[in-house]
Parts: sequence; C-alpha cells; structure tokens
Amino acid sequence: MQDPTAIVRHIIENAWNMGNLDVMDDVVSPEYKRRIPGGRLNGIDAFKEHIASTRVAFPDFHCRIDGFVEENGAGVVSYTTTGTNSGELNGLPSSGRQFESSGMTWFNVRDGKVIEEWELYDRYDVFAQLGLVA
Repeated sequence: MQDPTAIVRHIIENAWNMGNLDVMDDVVSPEYKRRIPGGRLNGIDAFKEHIASTRVAFPDFHCRIDGFVEENGAGVVSYTTTGTNSGELNGLPSSGRQFESSGMTWFNVRDGKVIEEWELYDRYDVFAQLGLVA
C-alpha cells in the first residue's frame, strides 16, 4: 500500500474504529512520532497503546473521515469522532457520557509508512461533554 490517504484511512478504519492494532505494523514506521493535545507519542508501540487506551475508555469509539488533502505524502485528514465513556480515562472513572468532536490530523507518509502526525482537536470540549471539567 503506497497511497498516503489509503494508508491513513486503513489505520483509522481498522486500528481506531475496530481495535485491530496489528494492521499498523505494515503502515506505521517504528520511529513514528505524534503530537497530540497535552503530549507527544514516540514510536509505534506508544501509538498502539494510545489507541488501545482510547478504546478502553470508549469501547464504541468511532472516527468518521470527513475529508482529505494530500500532496507528495504529506496531508491533512479531517474527521469527527464519537464515543461513550464506559471505561477509565486518564485515571478517572467512567462518566457514562457520550461525546462528539471534530478535528484534524496532519500526516507525513514516507516509503509507504506514516512517520509523523500532528493531531488537533478541542480536548477541553471533549472533557466538558464528559462532565470531567466545569
């Protein structure tokens, strides 16, 4: 798989939406880096753990792709995510509440593997919808 948008779509549909983290081995670089609101992830294992812990907190987590812009392996995917907080989130007990949030991720794909991403979404808004902040 070489098309950058197909690679990113593959990760979203299989890893994020279905929890199948094994699909990442062929399309994510071992040296992968991700900037997320509130932190950074370094390496494919950290990325897999991030997805796994998100899916523990939100077993029904779903990411709908709203659009792509890509040129020469770099691009942006816009999306809408939804989920119900049915599990522990950042050490906090489940709120039982649902959220919906839009965001975008800048990605860079080289030699058929995602090497870097910058994720942007309103983390405060998600936490407010879950009743975790006032």
